[in-house]
Amino acid sequence: MAKQKETDPIRPNSTWKRVLLKAWDLACEHWFILGVACAIGFAAALPQLGRTGGWIRSEWSIKYGAVIVIFFLSGLSLKTRTLLTAAQRLPLHICIQIISLGITPLLGFATASAMRPTPMNSDLVSGLIICTSMPTTVSTNVVFTRQAGGNEAVALVNAVMGNILGIFVSPGLLYLYLGRASTAPYSDIIAQLGATVIAPLLAGQLVQAFLERATKWLADHINFGKVGNVCVLLLVWSTFCNTFYNKVTTDAGSLVVMALSCVALYMLFTVLCMLVYAVPVLVDMLKLDRPDTIAVAMCGATKTIALGMPLITVIYGGSPNVGILALPLLMYHAIQIICGSCLIPYMRTWSQQDAPDAAGTPDKEGTELAAGKCSKQGSCEEGGSKGSRGVAAGHAEEVASKMASHDSSTARIVLSLQDGEVASACHAGMQPEPGPGPSGLNMPLGGQQGLEGQGSRDEQQVRQVPGWGPRSHVSPAPAPSEITGAEQ
Repeated sequence: MAKQKETDPIRPNSTWKRVLLKAWDLACEHWFILGVACAIGFAAALPQLGRTGGWIRSEWSIKYGAVIVIFFLSGLSLKTRTLLTAAQRLPLHICIQIISLGITPLLGFATASAMRPTPMNSDLVSGLIICTSMPTTVSTNVVFTRQAGGNEAVALVNAVMGNILGIFVSPGLLYLYLGRASTAPYSDIIAQLGATVIAPLLAGQLVQAFLERATKWLADHINFGKVGNVCVLLLVWSTFCNTFYNKVTTDAGSLVVMALSCVALYMLFTVLCMLVYAVPVLVDMLKLDRPDTIAVAMCGATKTIALGMPLITVIYGGSPNVGILALPLLMYHAIQIICGSCLIPYMRTWSQQDAPDAAGTPDKEGTELAAGKCSKQGSCEEGGSKGSRGVAAGHAEEVASKMASHDSSTARIVLSLQDGEVASACHAGMQPEPGPGPSGLNMPLGGQQGLEGQGSRDEQQVRQVPGWGPRSHVSPAPAPSEITGAEQ
C-alpha cells in the first residue's frame, strides 16, 4: 500500500510525458507539413520581407539561391552513370511529357469549360487554364521524388526537359484554349534554367568526381533531403509573400470553388499517373517499376510558376486583373506542395513493397515453379515441380511400409495423394526413422520437419508439409506425454 501511494502522484506526470513525447514524434514525422503552415502564416504576417523587390530581394536570394542549392545537392548525391542511364530512357520521358503538356492541360480546359456558365469569375476560370497548361516544376518534383523513394534521376531529367519544352508548348496551348497569341521570353527562361539547374547540377557532378572524400564527408554529416526540403519551404514562403502583398481578392465563393477544383485536379492527375503502372503494355514498353511510377506522378501532376508568371506578365501585363489570372497558378502551386507532402509517406511505403511476381515460370519439362526461391542460407520457400511431387508420393508409401513394422496401436498414418501432393498426418507415441526424400531431401516424421532442404540441418529453414510438425526450424521430436488429445 505504501508503494502504491508513492507511485500514484507520478502517474499524471508520466501520462503527460507520454503525450508530449507522442506529440513530438508526430511533429518530427510531419515536420514539413507543419513547416508549410508556418511559412504561409509568416508570409501573411510580414509579406514585405519575402516579396519580389522586398527587403531581402527574394527574386535573387531565394528563387535563385534555394534552387541552386537543391540542384547542387542533387549533383552531389546522384551517380553520373545513374543520371546518364535515366537520360537514355526516352520512351519514359515522352510518356511523362505527354501527361504533363498534353493530358493535364486538356483536363484543365474541360474543367474550366464546365465552369464558364456558372457565376464564377471569368478571369479566375481563365487562370485555371493557364495553370494547367504549364510544364512540371523545376525543383519540388525532384525533392519530393527523392523523399518518396522514387527515381530521382528520372525526375531531374524531366524537370529540365519539361521546362525547356514548355517554353515553346505552353504559349501554343494558351493560344489554342484562350485565343491569346504570344511568345515566351525564351532567352530569359533558358538563361535562368542554365544558371539555376544545369550549372549547379554539373558543379555537383564535378565535385563528386574529383573530391570523393569531401563528398563522402558531406553525405555523412549533412542530410541532403532535409536541406532540400528547407529550400522548398523558402520558395513557398516567398511565393505567399507575393500573394499576400499584392492583395489579390475576388468573391469568396469563387475562391473556395477554385481551391477545391485545384485539389481535385491535383489528385486526379496523381491518380492518372499512378495508373500507368496498372497497364501491363505500358509497364513492358517503358520498363516501368514502382520508383519510376512515383517519378511519373511527381512530374506529371505538378505545375511550375517559374514559367507561368513570366507568361502571364507578357500576355496579360496590361490587364488590371493580372493578379486574379495568376491566382489559380499560385493556389495550385501551394496545394501541390501540401498534398504532395501528405502523399510522400504513402508513396514511400508503396515503393518499398515487392512488385507482384508472376504465378509461375515453366521449365523445360513444362513444370510450374512457385514464386518462392531457395535463399543463400539454404532456406527453401514454397515451390517444387511435378517430378518432385511424384518422388515425394513414392517416398510416402515407403514411409508407410516402415510404419507398418511398428505397433498399430501406437502409430497411425493417413496418406492422401492428390495431384501428386502429399498430405500426411502422423500421430504416434514414438519417433519413426527418417528416410531420404525427394532430390536428396530428408523427410522425418513426428515433431520434426516434413521437408528438409539440402545442407546442414542447423543452417536452414525448411518447407512445411501440412501435419508434419512445427513451421519454423527443425526441433527435437516431442515426448509421448507432450502429444495432446486434440492431436491424437
